[in-house]
Amino acid sequence: MERPVPMKGLEVMCISNQHHEEQLTIGKKYLVLGDGALGDSVYIETDDGRIFEMRRDRFVYVDHEDNVILR
Repeated sequence: MERPVPMKGLEVMCISNQHHEEQLTIGKKYLVLGDGALGDSVYIETDDGRIFEMRRDRFVYVDHEDNVILR
């Protein structure tokens, strides 16, 4: 899989890791590497170092001080 181009400064915080407990940590911030084709998912590098496309409803967008900017 080709690595998506990082979108500088855009981060998400995990709020649900159901069925992906090995890849995601609740409360951890992840850099968004790209958007999914339908706009309902994002590409991130998971805890195990692999790039995955994950549904957006698993995350909230945060700024650098962890303030939620988009649900």
